[in-house]
Amino acid sequence: MARQRIGLVLLFWVVLAQGASVSLLKAADPCQLLLLGTGVTDNGDGDGFADTHETLQIGISVQARCTDPTSEGLSDCVAWLSTESPAIDCMRRPEILIGDLPANAPAVTAEETFEVKIGSIDRHDLGLGPDDLLEAALTLEIRCFDGASELSFRETVMLPLDLNVLDLGQTPIDWGEDFEGGGIDPGNPLLGTAFFAENLDAGLPGNSDAEGLANADGWRCAYSDPDWINSNSYNHPEARACYPGVNLAQADAIFWQMDGSPVSGTPDGGRAFRGDKSMYYGVFLGHVDEGFTTPLTTVESAATFDLINLGVGQPELSFWQQVSLADHRSLDSRIGRNVDRGVVQILLHDAAGNRTSDWMNLVPTQNSYAQQAEDNYTNCTFDPVDDGNTEDDFFDPTDPLRELGPSSTCYPSFSWAFMGSTTGSFSTVAVGNATTPPVLVDAPSLGKGTWVQAKIDLTEFRGRRARLRYLVTSLNVSWAETYVLQFGTTRDERDDGWWIDDVVIDETLAEPAVFTSDTFLLGSCSGTGEPCIGQCRSSLAPCSDADPCDAGEGDCVIPCPIGEVCAGLPPDCGVDCTLARVNAFVEPDGPLNPPSVIRGAADGPLTVNLSAPFDLDTGAEPSWVDACIDGHREYRVCISGDPDGSGSGLPDSDCDDAWDSPVCESCSIDW
Repeated sequence: MARQRIGLVLLFWVVLAQGASVSLLKAADPCQLLLLGTGVTDNGDGDGFADTHETLQIGISVQARCTDPTSEGLSDCVAWLSTESPAIDCMRRPEILIGDLPANAPAVTAEETFEVKIGSIDRHDLGLGPDDLLEAALTLEIRCFDGASELSFRETVMLPLDLNVLDLGQTPIDWGEDFEGGGIDPGNPLLGTAFFAENLDAGLPGNSDAEGLANADGWRCAYSDPDWINSNSYNHPEARACYPGVNLAQADAIFWQMDGSPVSGTPDGGRAFRGDKSMYYGVFLGHVDEGFTTPLTTVESAATFDLINLGVGQPELSFWQQVSLADHRSLDSRIGRNVDRGVVQILLHDAAGNRTSDWMNLVPTQNSYAQQAEDNYTNCTFDPVDDGNTEDDFFDPTDPLRELGPSSTCYPSFSWAFMGSTTGSFSTVAVGNATTPPVLVDAPSLGKGTWVQAKIDLTEFRGRRARLRYLVTSLNVSWAETYVLQFGTTRDERDDGWWIDDVVIDETLAEPAVFTSDTFLLGSCSGTGEPCIGQCRSSLAPCSDADPCDAGEGDCVIPCPIGEVCAGLPPDCGVDCTLARVNAFVEPDGPLNPPSVIRGAADGPLTVNLSAPFDLDTGAEPSWVDACIDGHREYRVCISGDPDGSGSGLPDSDCDDAWDSPVCESCSIDW
């Protein structure tokens, strides 16, 4: 949805002398909703992948992030799932109740789950292998109330289809990095750890503004694109220096390093959650009263060098961190907005080590991203180009005022800027925007501040080969290389940087897992009609150890009781799928079945509530819907004029007479 900017472009960073502040028109932001994770179970082979004819239960975990400190959060949240994917036979339960989401509290997992039935589409029939892309896109819409206002949120959920993954009998092991081996080479500070500095923005500025603008094309947030007439910086002096790095030397510099007691130059003796060292993004200043700052105008990341083989169960990534990047504490921006942004990302590979995805943001389930980028400055803000999108991908000729597009760190994406504390003694309450604080035993082994733990569910990527990276993107200022140079030496902890320690994935494999196309076909036991897996795809004939299917056709996994065979198609999804009962109620004139219903311009608006409760007093009665088209339940509702054609005024049931009026004027007559 296009966002409308308030007023003129007065919402900019004023670059003045050292110590100057910035001014920004403030506007209250409503609560935002984060989708933190989905969980899938199936009634077939139980592997969590969507396979032919299986019925899935899909659960969601969500969180409300609110900038108004008086907000109580979101209430009466309801979620809907829809799709146009041909792989989906029907949405058996497309609506679930989430309930209330307290403001800035830990994640809430909905008690109810969606129920989705997969159709007869699979890799075997399509001639696709396990590495070929086959997914179903589901649209998740969640509506909640923020006080008296209704808010709507949309996300896309992708379901990989028809896969099996095997660990080949390997015993899962932890993968971890505690950074104790780093810092042995001043010229390569991360040497000795699993990470290296990618230095994404190296070489981008070039030798002039013109060269820098050309080199940095695609690296900007959409609303910072100097080439786009509706951007904040278009025809503004800031547009002349809209590239990462205030000069080539700063762009080529690396800002990921080690901190700790053995590390030379650390201002305060070093810090670590456990042990003596941690990984740090920022700049050492060398004096205790202002020991750290962060660079301006950068796109920097620290990535794992080797591929990590994720386990096939429910792998989880966890790490401890202190984060203090520039946000509303440092600048006169809106509460809850940040100008420097930190995220953690994943990149997938196949068994041969070939890259199979772009870098993608991982969304934590514990202490998740809490802020969104400020998008009103005329100064440039940046985003990497290896995440599958650039500043130009959002352009739509039918929507010339559109301002927002896909990105990893630009608004409206969420990111980290303030987690834990980078100053003072350990505290279980000084935790920034964290929603799960540490406990007393989590006091750090070295140095100042409070560490908080992030956890990320990697089940979605189980069995994959992956690399991880920590990414920071920053605001552009035309001449200053760091925040302390721009604003002087009284910046305290608000630009200290990002410390990371004790990175662990709790389920990894020594050798890559093996993906195969799912060869099982859900069937029906001949006697009980219960679902079973144990028949051949091509003939739907039962299989057994004595009479197996041909290669690629299936095998016996869940056999039927003795005396029954697994043959034929699986059980139909039943009345809950193809026949749905609803209650139709017409307002304000009463239920759908009074002797007459009058509708016209003079009568005011007409609304139809298809989920009204059964009500004997008002006469609201059950009606039946007998179609599920393209995964959607679709309802036909009409208001009868002379319903039975006899002049009696009694309603009929077929809605097919010439005088019947469809309730939805813009809908098709049929549905």
